[in-house]
Amino acid sequence: MVEVAFVMPVFLLFIFFIMQFGHAYMVRNMLSAACRNAARLGSTSGITTEEAGQRVLQILSPIAGAGEVSLLVKDASMIDAGESVPDSFDGCNGLSDIELSAAEPRQPFLIRAQVRYGDVAFIVMPGFADLTIVGQAVTRHE
Repeated sequence: MVEVAFVMPVFLLFIFFIMQFGHAYMVRNMLSAACRNAARLGSTSGITTEEAGQRVLQILSPIAGAGEVSLLVKDASMIDAGESVPDSFDGCNGLSDIELSAAEPRQPFLIRAQVRYGDVAFIVMPGFADLTIVGQAVTRHE
């Protein structure tokens, strides 16, 4: 009984951290899938930037409300010059806006979504609340 009293709390804490990590990983995969799906939709002609953004929010609606998701749809033409896409949200926010319905053929664009884990977690553990989870996709307009 004494051994169980010492080991059980540590074991349960370990299991709970595994569950939190699994949930955070699922949210990351959903963000990436939503951005890829919206980028695929946005690459076709006749789709507006607003419609592509709404597609991301529609896919993420089971885990996050529209006010909890930070969403960017930006011109990514810098990759044609050999530059890389910025890593940070602020760096991507500095890129120029793009209207997908008026985009040139083969023009690259970026869709990036991020959410604060504290806003989507079932139970927020200390240290996890301010974790930012990001998904993004870069593709070319057709």
